[in-house]
Amino acid sequence: MRIRLSLNESPFQPSPKAVELASKYAPLSNRYDVAELRESLISELSRYSKVESEMIEIYPGSSYCIVLFLIYAKITGLPLVVPFPTFHVLHQLANSYEIAVKAVELKGKEFILNSEELLKLSEGSIVYLSNPNNPTSDLLIEDEDLISKIASKSKLVLLDEAYFEFSGKTFYNLAYEHDNLVVLRTLSKAFNIAGVRLGYSISSKKAKEIFNKLRVGYEIPIMSQAMALGALKDIDYMRKTVNSIILLRDETRKRLLELGIWSPRSRTNFLFLELPMKCVDVKREIERSNIEVLCLSDMLEFKGRFENWMRVSIGNEEHMNLFVEKIQQVLS
Repeated sequence: MRIRLSLNESPFQPSPKAVELASKYAPLSNRYDVAELRESLISELSRYSKVESEMIEIYPGSSYCIVLFLIYAKITGLPLVVPFPTFHVLHQLANSYEIAVKAVELKGKEFILNSEELLKLSEGSIVYLSNPNNPTSDLLIEDEDLISKIASKSKLVLLDEAYFEFSGKTFYNLAYEHDNLVVLRTLSKAFNIAGVRLGYSISSKKAKEIFNKLRVGYEIPIMSQAMALGALKDIDYMRKTVNSIILLRDETRKRLLELGIWSPRSRTNFLFLELPMKCVDVKREIERSNIEVLCLSDMLEFKGRFENWMRVSIGNEEHMNLFVEKIQQVLS
C-alpha cells in the first residue's frame, strides 16, 4: 500500500459520529437537498466559528469557492494579486482562465511577505491570501491592521484559512468590518474528511451574493453534508487528531533539521523542505518504498524554480519514521 504524503490529507479516519450521520441520511440520497440537514450544518458551523448563521456559506470543497473567485476575476477583468509561491491550483487556474496576475514574491528561506508591495498592488485589485500559506507552511500575516488595509484598498479579498485549526490564527472578525472580505475554511484537513469535500466561508451578505450568483445550486451531496455535521459534533475528536499531527510534525521537523535539511516553521499539517539536492532525484528514490511526496518543480507554474524544495504531509508515526529513514539513506 502506498503512503500518500503528497496531498495534505489527514492520516486519521473520520470521526465515528460522522460515519453515524452518514448512515442516518443515506436513505435520503434520492433527494437533491434536505432542508433540515443543511440548516443544522450551517447552524453547527455558525456555533463553531462564533459568527451568525447569515455569515456562513457552504461549498463542495473550499477549492470550489476559489474557482468562483477566479470566475469573478475573469468576468470583471480585475487583476489578481497573489503571493508567490502559493497554492499551486490557484496558479494553474489563473493561467488557464487567462487572468492578469500580479505576484508578490516571498523572500528568503523564511518566505517573508513584502507587505508594502502587497498593499501597493492591492489597489483596485482582487487579492488571494493563504494564511498559513501553502506550500511555504508558515503564516504570511499576523497583523490584523494589514488585513484591514488590504481590504480597504482592494475590490475583493479571499483569505484562505484552510489550516486554521493547526495555526490557531484567524481574522474572521474582520468580516464584520469589511463587506469585501471572505474568510475561507475547509473540513478536509483538521476534521479528517477530505473525501467529503466540504468547505465554508465567513463573510458579509454582500460578499456571499457575489459568489452565489455564479453557482448552479444543489452542488453539495446529502452524504457530504451529513458527514460534515457529524464531524462538527465531535470537536474533541478533531482536536485530538490535530494535536497528534502537530506533535509529530514538530518532532519530524526537528529530526530533519538535525540531518541538515532546512524547513521553515510550520503552522499547517505539512512541512516544506529544502533538500541539498534536486527534489525529483530524492522523490524518485523514496517512491521505491511506496512513499508519495510533492516536488514543486514537477508543476509547470514552478518550473525552473524551487528545484530543491519538497512538500511533505504529516502521516502517522510509522509513516514519518519511514520517511525520515529513507531521506537519510538517500542523502548519505
